[in-house]
Amino acid sequence: MKNPKKTIAKMKVADIKPNPDNAKLHYVAGIKDSLEKIGYVEMINVDEAGVILAGHGRLKSLKELQVEEVEVVVVEGLSAEEKAQYLLNSNQLVIAGGWDKEQLKKASADMLQLAGFSFADIVELHPNLKTNPEELAGFAQEFQKGKQSKFWLWVELANQDEEDKLKTILGLDTKGKTSKQMDKAKLLKLAGLG
Repeated sequence: MKNPKKTIAKMKVADIKPNPDNAKLHYVAGIKDSLEKIGYVEMINVDEAGVILAGHGRLKSLKELQVEEVEVVVVEGLSAEEKAQYLLNSNQLVIAGGWDKEQLKKASADMLQLAGFSFADIVELHPNLKTNPEELAGFAQEFQKGKQSKFWLWVELANQDEEDKLKTILGLDTKGKTSKQMDKAKLLKLAGLG
């Protein structure tokens, strides 16, 4: 096993350079919430030149939070090919691993929401929300209050095919139409978000 040299250093956020080859999109609102509520726990990894190897979402979030300086892990001695491979590995291998659903059920619905799980995933993991319409409606309202609610709501509703799900989840009168048959702006207006 290769063990590249790693050191912890303080860097100005403005001096950390995004990697121009980064292809990963990030849920910045969720990362920002995590930084605000839990703190800066997982450090950004950079190469000797200050170019990110892992941590683009954290960098964007730190900039939005107007943080001036953070600790980073400086990784030395990787070839250009190894840096490119690590950039992909640090994102995709985590995704490829999947989730242990039984372990996820131990997390509260609020924790799952903060981590970026979809409304449908949360309801699946917490079946009590499915069987208790009042609790489901209450959670749906809380879910919509998040900073990213308009985006998440549209993504979730765009994936719903059944009018009953719209009525149950949001208490909307859709007049027989599914979300896929409705205009985005009209749907958000019905949900009180447009």
